[in-house]
Amino acid sequence: MAASAGLRGYLWGQRWNILLTTQFIFTCGIVYNRYQENQAASPATKQQQPLPKRVDKQQ
Repeated sequence: MAASAGLRGYLWGQRWNILLTTQFIFTCGIVYNRYQENQAASPATKQQQPLPKRVDKQQ
């Protein structure tokens, strides 16, 4: 039991390190996923037509 208590104490001391590392990896996964989705959608965005000129009714 002493070994598990030592391991538990070590992990408790490293909790912020573990938390921030997990958060960083998770965020990188989201950013990479959005990048991949944008790369897949890029041919469609290149074919978009410009918006027509807006006519204000308050002239």
